Amino acid sequence: MWYVIWTETGKEKEAAQELKERTPAGLINDCWVPVRVERHKRQGKMLDVEKALFPGYFFVDCDDPKEVSPHMRKLERFRIMLKSDDIYMPISEQDEKLIRRLTDKSGKLNISLIKIIDGKLTVVDGPLKNMEQYITKTNLHKRKVLVEMELFEQKHSFWAAVEIL
Repeated sequence: MWYVIWTETGKEKEAAQELKERTPAGLINDCWVPVRVERHKRQGKMLDVEKALFPGYFFVDCDDPKEVSPHMRKLERFRIMLKSDDIYMPISEQDEKLIRRLTDKSGKLNISLIKIIDGKLTVVDGPLKNMEQYITKTNLHKRKVLVEMELFEQKHSFWAAVEIL
């Protein structure tokens, strides 16, 4: 099952890597940080930059979070594995499916291709295809759209890169 770990914003990758390296073999199946691609123009060239999709959070896939928790407390960048009372809460199956749909196998939210027809935005290809209902703002000059959706029982929003056809 997937569990969410809260850590220092900007240090998600380092924290996930530290957990992978310092946890005994067999306790965790995987540990990763979902990222999104941002496009920046520098010196006339477009560069793709990766940023955390959920700043301050990373995911761990494990069978027994109670066995993993004591090892996490020894880590430099560990903060909290999200739980309710004394029960570690895995993310819902619906949230897991949504994150898998948005990201590729490496956990990256790639660029979506869009068309603007009669003022209406349509996603032609990419992770946001058929998800136009979640797009609440557009910044076509910077080639990005704001996506708002319910994840982890909270409203989350993030900017996603787009390319205009």
